[in-house]
Amino acid sequence: MILTAVLGLAAGCERRETGGGSQSSSDRGRAAILKYGCTSCHSIPGVREGNSVGPPLDSYARRSHVAKTIPNSPENLKLFLLDPASVRPGTNMPDVGLTEDEARDIAAFLFRD
Repeated sequence: MILTAVLGLAAGCERRETGGGSQSSSDRGRAAILKYGCTSCHSIPGVREGNSVGPPLDSYARRSHVAKTIPNSPENLKLFLLDPASVRPGTNMPDVGLTEDEARDIAAFLFRD
């Protein structure tokens, strides 16, 4: 019985409560994209499509590289979103102050297809 309680507590420590309740990380990613104004520079299917200053972010999971520099993966995209200049010096992508959870959720949204 004690072991069950301890295992239950340990499982709860890994769960993130973000106020999203039943929202998926992809849903939270879409919300973060809107919160940080990513669509002011990027065309993002499922959020806003059309002309943009930055590259369009459609079919993101099929790309070979993040910012034309490191192999594309959700983890590498998260690293780029957290500190764009450390991945691609001189990039026009600003550091918008994302948290690790927000960067992870945005990566989940972009890798959803």
